[in-house]
Amino acid sequence: MKAVLLDAADRYRIADIDEPTPGPGEVAIRVAYAGIQWGDIMVRDGYFPVPRPFVPGFEASGHIIAVGQGVEPSRVGEPVD
Repeated sequence: MKAVLLDAADRYRIADIDEPTPGPGEVAIRVAYAGIQWGDIMVRDGYFPVPRPFVPGFEASGHIIAVGQGVEPSRVGEPVD
């Protein structure tokens, strides 16, 4: 899949990455809309250190496409706003 990455040099770039799979208690979302919000800026500026490259986008909406252990399978297809 394509993603925007924030690299170690604080540059954004488009890259091909593996599609993530949800872990326990998590869901995977097919993102329809995404935005960059203040939390993403705080990460970029180093206030919340995360390993780089980092895929920003704490703000997203779409539909659940997969669930991890402990999440009801019936949640697949639900909208995420």
